[in-house]
Amino acid sequence: MDVNAAVELYDRVANTPPSDLESASVSTGIDGLARFRALLARTILGQEDSADRELRSLLESDPKAPFTRLAAQFWDTYTMTASVRAACAQLAPDVEPQAGSMLVTLQSLGIEVRHDELCVIP
Repeated sequence: MDVNAAVELYDRVANTPPSDLESASVSTGIDGLARFRALLARTILGQEDSADRELRSLLESDPKAPFTRLAAQFWDTYTMTASVRAACAQLAPDVEPQAGSMLVTLQSLGIEVRHDELCVIP
């Protein structure tokens, strides 16, 4: 997996305006997923300042959104452990309770991300 290319793709998704047919909740879910994964990829690449800016942007746009809460939890653990693997492991049991319904919605649209695949390290 090319993590640099993944960051570019996640950024493109997050910065693409929603279609007229897309509900606000679907748009929030798509953007939140892309931005969470961009934060994860930036962290993997060692771009901590950029990852921190991504989290701050998520918190400013919608602090209560499922992927925002998960991103904050991931980042808190990462800053304490300096380990992406540890942060993902700590996050794993909370993905389903916090974002399960959003993942089901995204899966219904053909976006195949399971709860155990949200925080993966290549």
